[in-house]
Amino acid sequence: MSFTRTIPLATYEAGMLQAASNRNLTTFLTNALKSSNITTSEWSALGILATTGESRPSDMAMIMDVKTPMATRLISSLLEKNLVAERKISQDQRGKLIVLTPEGKKLLDQEELVIREGMREYLKDVDLGELATYLKVVEYIARHQPTN
Repeated sequence: MSFTRTIPLATYEAGMLQAASNRNLTTFLTNALKSSNITTSEWSALGILATTGESRPSDMAMIMDVKTPMATRLISSLLEKNLVAERKISQDQRGKLIVLTPEGKKLLDQEELVIREGMREYLKDVDLGELATYLKVVEYIARHQPTN
């Protein structure tokens, strides 16, 4: 399915489309994660740990673009659910690294399959080339801060 428009979007229309797509994707992810009893933020934190292997709470906050207290709350919730564990840094008794537990890795792997399959169904009418282009644009926007 092609989404080509003959009339260019006004900037406010593009903004409204972006906001609506963000809401819909957030709803999709929230619903997909309900059975696992984790939030989209917790899912993101688990994904970061799967990628990095281990991380300081402050580094997780930076990657997630949240304040450290928010990352600390997420980590506390994941600790309570036994999805992550703390590992002391030998050089610094106060320092901690956060790592996935086997349960966290298993949950993340299961959710990846469920979400990927659900997303395939959700986007089944979108041309794969157009989807790849969209993802490149989203990545570009996410990595380039606007200048003022």
